[in-house]
Amino acid sequence: MEVTEIRTNMRLPKGKRCLGLGQKVLITGPSWSGKTSILQSLQLALTGEVYDFGGRDMAKSVKAAKLLRATCPPEAKELDIEVNLTMDKLFHEFAWKLGDTAKVNWRKSGDCPDITFPVEEALGLGGGSPLTLAKYFFKWFVIDCEEPDYQSLHLGVPKQREMESGKRLLAVMEHVRKKAYSAKKELEKLKGFPEEVRLAPLYASKIDHLAKQLKMFTDVQFACQETVFRHVWFGIDLIEKCINNKLPIWFGKCSLQLDPDKQKLTVALTRKELTREVFSGGEWSVLAIGIALAAVQYQSIEHKVIITLPDRGYDKGTFLRIATWLKQYEVCTWLVTTHQYQTPIDGYSVIDLW
Repeated sequence: MEVTEIRTNMRLPKGKRCLGLGQKVLITGPSWSGKTSILQSLQLALTGEVYDFGGRDMAKSVKAAKLLRATCPPEAKELDIEVNLTMDKLFHEFAWKLGDTAKVNWRKSGDCPDITFPVEEALGLGGGSPLTLAKYFFKWFVIDCEEPDYQSLHLGVPKQREMESGKRLLAVMEHVRKKAYSAKKELEKLKGFPEEVRLAPLYASKIDHLAKQLKMFTDVQFACQETVFRHVWFGIDLIEKCINNKLPIWFGKCSLQLDPDKQKLTVALTRKELTREVFSGGEWSVLAIGIALAAVQYQSIEHKVIITLPDRGYDKGTFLRIATWLKQYEVCTWLVTTHQYQTPIDGYSVIDLW
């Protein structure tokens, strides 16, 4: 897959049109020159979503849409983004527009598969809970598992026979979580009524029924969670091997650690025989890329993936090593840096904002 053209006016008063790009693209320029805006424009046009460095989608709410609208130049009527790319020798067009009404207009070629940005999801693991990390690895790497007996509980879970059992378990887990949250909110509302109302037979029966429902949903959710951690434990060696096969030698080795009660999963980095669990922003970015590369190769979806690296203040030497490392993978790659290089980095098209 190659991005051949991008046009955007996000935070760029005169707009920017970049032609003749390719599979590997480097965006360079000073701070506040619009580097990240081009990267976010690419995400919006191809997926309809845009992520911050915490892995959160910034385009989900109306409030977020208004903030995105504020990135449009004052003289422009709408935030306007267009991207063209080639995949399997076929040409595809994408467009994302946001006008004064905060209504989004997103269109793409109907025959084009969904494009994914897996590094953004992996970056969000850095500040996530152990369960978030476990669910990510379980989703991508651990396929076969037994499932809790949720069918006998008549939860109304949609049948998804075409999905692997692991992904179906995660779908069930999310479904039950929503049910539990809904029951909890309704129960809190009823318990806020005056005592004489709560003791009335109708309300007392409702409260009792909701309390039993909440316990049932919580029990199933906990059973799903236990299953996730147990199977991540069984798959830890496989996951570590997949990730370390992708990380560059100069970076070090990744190790996954699950404590005995199987309720806490952490990632550690071993470098020169020293192991630690606290990473700098730059280190976590490299690790997130390694995790993403391992995940997409495991699922064999390299052809519809874009690997991104936001600028985190890397020194010139480290950034050059990252760019060189990623050249070996046949995956569309977009890197952002504030550094200028006297000679172009071999294999990369350059969007120069200096």
